[in-house]
Amino acid sequence: MANDQELMMSIRAAIDDCTRGVDEATSLRYKVLRKAKGEEPMVKKISMTLVIALVILALAAVAVAATVLWKDAGEKVAELEGEYGYYDTWDTATKIELVRDLYEMEALKGNADAERLLKGEGMTDAEKDALCDRIMLDYIGEDRVDLICLETILSTLRDVEGGTPAWSVEDKYWYNQMLDKYGMLSSESQRFILPEEGEINQEEAVRIARTLLESVSDKDLDDGIMSPYFEENPAFGYRRIWTIWYDLRTDGEFRGNPLYVYLKPDGTVLSYHIPELYSLDLMGVLPDDEAIPEEQALEIGRKAIAEKLGVPEDEVSSLKAYYTEIEAGHSKAVDGVMGQHVWLVDYAEQNMFAAIKPDGTLMTVRNR
Repeated sequence: MANDQELMMSIRAAIDDCTRGVDEATSLRYKVLRKAKGEEPMVKKISMTLVIALVILALAAVAVAATVLWKDAGEKVAELEGEYGYYDTWDTATKIELVRDLYEMEALKGNADAERLLKGEGMTDAEKDALCDRIMLDYIGEDRVDLICLETILSTLRDVEGGTPAWSVEDKYWYNQMLDKYGMLSSESQRFILPEEGEINQEEAVRIARTLLESVSDKDLDDGIMSPYFEENPAFGYRRIWTIWYDLRTDGEFRGNPLYVYLKPDGTVLSYHIPELYSLDLMGVLPDDEAIPEEQALEIGRKAIAEKLGVPEDEVSSLKAYYTEIEAGHSKAVDGVMGQHVWLVDYAEQNMFAAIKPDGTLMTVRNR
């Protein structure tokens, strides 16, 4: 019997032989998928070594085939939408073409309505049109025909919680390239890109952002959806920017209070955004050379808040200090100008805060 090293070499060779050319040959993709699912039975007796190799091969083949399947189907939808516009303006024949494409690519496999539609027996054009709508609405889980579009179909094909925003940067880049291919990428569209040499990858960007957010917020970042973006961001003059975005649940529901971080391509933090700050038109930044130390800002804030409340300083506890920048023309927190830096000492327990200039000058103490 082969030793472990020989066995692993055989397995790798089997996987390479099976998956070579998958991207180029559409028919091979579905052949691989059928084999991986066991739809083409084997008739010869095989050794245990080969059984192990084939199990690993099957898992690899399913992963490869599933990836190319949803992208192939997405290309078909994009091609139709690029040529004919949005689904709700299509004629019946084009709608049937979409259903047929998705059925043949196994996205609608086993769908009785799709099978009945494609047989086309004893149905008027109006009935076929209505059935197409019902099939697609059931597929994407919506109840309005105007919501049948490339993005909702792709979100269903690529079954990831959070939809397209939660895709990897590689998948977002593919999506951008596909839109461009079919003339659907406007000047206002997001321009997703891939990291180049010397730029951090998605894993590192998420690590940096998560570490920062965990240091400034007590929110559970695992109770929600993380969406990574690497793009030429118009808000930053189309510079290459990482955005790591967290939509979190509150009492089991998404309430629209995200946390997010902007990073330079090399991983340098540009700013962070949490509800405690952007509710006051502030964004978090890293302290610069002009800023007093955090401990000093906390002490100034504690004294100011204690005086405002009329209580001893030692009774003012659980303060948090954020070094911030005013990101609006007029902040709800302080009388300052956009771009001005401010230490915000937050006393959440009493819904109160103190705003302090970088040099330690007290600006204001007030309730939120």
